[in-house]
Amino acid sequence: MSNQGWWCGGVNILSGEPSKWGCYKPDKPRLSQEKLKPIKYEHPAKTPTEIFALRVPDHIWQAIGDRYGIAPYCPLPTKDPGTPPLISNLSDTPGVTFWAWVLDNPSIPLLITEGAKKAGSLLSAGYAAIALPGIYSGFRQQKDSWGNVIGLPYLIPQLEAFCGGGREVVFCFDQDSKPSTIKNVRRAIEKTGKLLTYKGCKVSVARWSDYWKGIDDYIFSQGVEALDRVYQERISLDQYKIENFSAITPDLKINERYIPQSLEIPESAKIIGIKAPKGTGKTEFIATKIKEAKARGQKVLVLTHRVQLGRELSRRFGINYRSELVKSGDGSLLGYCLCVDSLHGKANPKFNPNDWENATIIIDECEQVFLHLLNSPTCQKHRVKIIDTFGELLR
Repeated sequence: MSNQGWWCGGVNILSGEPSKWGCYKPDKPRLSQEKLKPIKYEHPAKTPTEIFALRVPDHIWQAIGDRYGIAPYCPLPTKDPGTPPLISNLSDTPGVTFWAWVLDNPSIPLLITEGAKKAGSLLSAGYAAIALPGIYSGFRQQKDSWGNVIGLPYLIPQLEAFCGGGREVVFCFDQDSKPSTIKNVRRAIEKTGKLLTYKGCKVSVARWSDYWKGIDDYIFSQGVEALDRVYQERISLDQYKIENFSAITPDLKINERYIPQSLEIPESAKIIGIKAPKGTGKTEFIATKIKEAKARGQKVLVLTHRVQLGRELSRRFGINYRSELVKSGDGSLLGYCLCVDSLHGKANPKFNPNDWENATIIIDECEQVFLHLLNSPTCQKHRVKIIDTFGELLR
């Protein structure tokens, strides 16, 4: 490993002294033995990780104090009781540091990010911020010699020190676009946030467009005022957890005017959702996939919530609408289109979900279809059976 590089340390929150733990970024990183990939950041070996609590200059201290209306200065007593106390910078007062001031003022929110440079960006923007060396580094969990978990997770001491007085803690982790990374970030926030909540903290999460992955990139590009808006629009940990169930991260984003007709759907994919504005070729793309399914001898069923829309889709997809099956010579051999109102055994023709095993199911305007299925008076008489049939159809 090169002996030249960049070292970043900080303050030991527990002692107030310069921390002996930190991060080294070599100019010429060595390769890991397992994956043979460059190790961009080196940490002291066999030493428990800490947090990056960077040393803060006076002007940033003052800016953070102004933001929260808390004076960053303390009065020093004078020998003459009749003389007003002297005002001295806290950084010149023995034993008093910026971080001791933050610890003593739980009304100051603490922002947490990953990586020292991002913490520096947030501090420079006027926010009290620390950094973790990794998204899972805010807590520890005891394991046995085989790597099995044998104890409950707990916050690292340097992070737990901030938990007094009901302080708000705001996560500012990267806004990644990779599904696996998004999953890990969510898991880390929820797990660390849960431990902080147990210690009496109010936990929230800041979010911004994934066009700017890190908060430092966002600040550099958009400025401090934009960061202030991101901070104001932060959501609670509970909201963040709920959002995890309602938000879907796309596996593929298409930056083109139209959906490419040549786009291949993986054979392993069982549920495919398409979200795109009008006029982007969704119907044409679906028509292509229906044609391919029919060529393979696979049945196709198109579900909608309006008769007029169903007839139009039948024409564009080259299949029959439900009411046309009697007139058609091939009947429902290749599939057809129908409203969800007819997903039951008393419809004409009768619908049996067992006849559609391994079929391609198209749900056009799915949100409206689901709302119609649950609320429309035209489904009221057979709603329970329709919902049961719909569930069987998708199994």
